[in-house]
Amino acid sequence: MALDLSGVRRIVERLLDDEVRLWRDTDGASGDELDEKTGELRTGGHAAGPLWKGPAAIVLPGQLSFAPPLDGVVASSPVSTAYQALLPLSAPSVRVDDVLSVSRSGRDAQLVGRRFRVAGVAVGAYSGGARSAFGAHPDAGAFRDPIQLATALTGMGTAVRARTRAITRHHAMLLRVRIQKNASGRPGPNVVTGRYRASWDLKMAVAGSQVSAVVFTDAPQQRRLEYGFVGVDRLGRHYQQPPYPHVEPAFRQTQPGFLEAHVRRRADLCRWCRGRRAAG
Repeated sequence: MALDLSGVRRIVERLLDDEVRLWRDTDGASGDELDEKTGELRTGGHAAGPLWKGPAAIVLPGQLSFAPPLDGVVASSPVSTAYQALLPLSAPSVRVDDVLSVSRSGRDAQLVGRRFRVAGVAVGAYSGGARSAFGAHPDAGAFRDPIQLATALTGMGTAVRARTRAITRHHAMLLRVRIQKNASGRPGPNVVTGRYRASWDLKMAVAGSQVSAVVFTDAPQQRRLEYGFVGVDRLGRHYQQPPYPHVEPAFRQTQPGFLEAHVRRRADLCRWCRGRRAAG
């Protein structure tokens, strides 16, 4: 028997009665530029704005959960403590740490203006032309009973880890850009070519609840440029190289903002918990 997909699509369209905007980190692309006034990284040559805007369905924790289809049948995964979102297949692929902001909601007016950071992605294509939901945690919540609050606190661990990754990655990218900028002037080495600047890179590592970022270069002259060198190297070359600090100044400039971001995040979490306790 043939399946009338138009009817399925109409059902899916009725489910997608929210409107969201998808925002994405630039991931430190080589074209990123540093705004010295705001301290923000901006994509070079492109205006800041949402990656996508369109219909979606934001589902409350425990109400619904989607999983990839098994043999053509929609499979239901265990009840999740995370918010779920259903997007059409026309939407771009969603990544961890992406942010969804709700601009309109046909089911819950309290969702409008809220932001959700993606903590996990589970994508499955359905015949109705919809993409399966992904887990997302809100930046703030409103609960009417202790069970909902306890469930939300249990699920916030994933959200906190995702936010920690985002903060660490952002400031690592900021550090790299500032090192590159310092290398182009004084008191840095004032390098003429872009090869040394381009050699700087970063690596992220996540192990359990620990998040780390390493900003590094494989250029052999880095230590000589940063600390100076007087003497003969292993190749017999004579140097009287004064120090041109460009890494340490960038680190000292970036460290306060990095620590402040984590302190602010902890303060927001404590304020959120106190507010929910007072409401209960």
